[in-house]
Amino acid sequence: MKWPSLTKRDAMLGRILEALDRNHLADNTLVVVTSDNGAEGRAVIHQSAGGDSAIRDGRWKLVIQASRGHELYDLQDDLSEAENVAAGQLDIVARLTALLENQIANGRSTPGPAQKNDVAVSLQAKPRKKAKRS
Repeated sequence: MKWPSLTKRDAMLGRILEALDRNHLADNTLVVVTSDNGAEGRAVIHQSAGGDSAIRDGRWKLVIQASRGHELYDLQDDLSEAENVAAGQLDIVARLTALLENQIANGRSTPGPAQKNDVAVSLQAKPRKKAKRS
């Protein structure tokens, strides 16, 4: 995979993308590039191909996984996301969940009129398929 335009614009990003290529990880990695042109203070949303979602707002990152529920990390004190503090910060979990649900319902995380989502987005756990018995 080639990344010429991004590599030329940002040497650090270029090194990251080249490392992904070198380690054969580029095809299974979603790279999110944000800018600092007015987005300061706005929550950042991520969604994996598997449907798991995350929202980061300031020091807090909420991860919602269909298979494991909610995980909350305080990135100011725990950048490696080693300690899930959701049980002790239920108000923050509720606030970030509501913010994410609102942005999904509006089809956007930026100012402007609501938009229709291209695909259905759900934060609900998906039922697991039962394993076939042999």
